[in-house]
Amino acid sequence: MFIQPIFKFIQLSLLCFHYSCISKRTKIVNVAFKTKTQEITRT
Repeated sequence: MFIQPIFKFIQLSLLCFHYSCISKRTKIVNVAFKTKTQEITRT
């Protein structure tokens, strides 16, 4: 994975999960995101 060597280089102890692992977990966890809507006015 691309980001993991960067974490290691800057001595940051974080794990970056692979996309397939994240994809499987999103099927298990029910998360809803709310976004703010902004009115766009054109002049």
